[in-house]
Amino acid sequence: MSLQACGGESIDEGKDSVGVTGGTAGSSGTDTGGSSGVFGNATGGVAATSGRGTGGAAGSVAVTGGSSGAGSPSCDDVRRALDEELAAIRSCSVDSECGQALEGTSCGCTRDLVARLDADTTRFDELLRIQVDRQTCANFGSECDCPLADGFECKNNQCNWRYLDPTSCENATIGTLCVVGPDDGTLDVGDPLTIMVGANGCYSSSCTETVISRCAVQAQGENYVVGAQICLSVDTSGACTDDCGGAGSPRCESSTPLRAGTHSVTYGDFSIEFEVPSALSGARCSGFL
Repeated sequence: MSLQACGGESIDEGKDSVGVTGGTAGSSGTDTGGSSGVFGNATGGVAATSGRGTGGAAGSVAVTGGSSGAGSPSCDDVRRALDEELAAIRSCSVDSECGQALEGTSCGCTRDLVARLDADTTRFDELLRIQVDRQTCANFGSECDCPLADGFECKNNQCNWRYLDPTSCENATIGTLCVVGPDDGTLDVGDPLTIMVGANGCYSSSCTETVISRCAVQAQGENYVVGAQICLSVDTSGACTDDCGGAGSPRCESSTPLRAGTHSVTYGDFSIEFEVPSALSGARCSGFL
């Protein structure tokens, strides 16, 4: 499975410096009294890109098996560390141990990877955010959909969603994608990206039960991709009111804050381009309007 994640610490290949968690990373010589670098091969001291480190705590994200403190890490090192950490935090023996969805590992609502409830995901989250040459390393190859799930299960000693056959409802076609403007009318740096999706067609509110209505938006580099599901149970055996409010319009926010520049957000064939910062009052939409 390939790996990708968005946002986080950036490390330029070819340079002699690395990021640090809780301390100072020396580019040469000896550093004392801190934590090890984000990358490095230090225990109980500071990870310097060259030289040695003494006196401090072990680094919170030590990536081993390919890169050492003397050089720049590669995405292969990050992916290898992510795989090892996932194997540890997803391991289980019974269903009741599972239930911690790992946000940012999917563009689909119920496609996020699942860890044990008692798992400490701090190291995994830090690894997920690491970039090399301003490019993210992790990509979990998820589908951008939201299959119906009823909690979690331990399957083959690994925590997962317990997926259900959605026979109680039928998925509606997503026909509208919208970028929703903040209350102050300005889409600014640091804001989350708020997305709204809508079903294609008209569903009477008196004859339609919305069984599932959800979406998720995930950053991919400078752009965003949306996953969504609207699953409806429609009963037209009686008289239906003449309105189209039965399907609902789920909203979701990105966990990655917006950065300055030109961005796009896509769902299937629908795409919206927007600038940050920019004025945005109400919503800007694409689809079958």
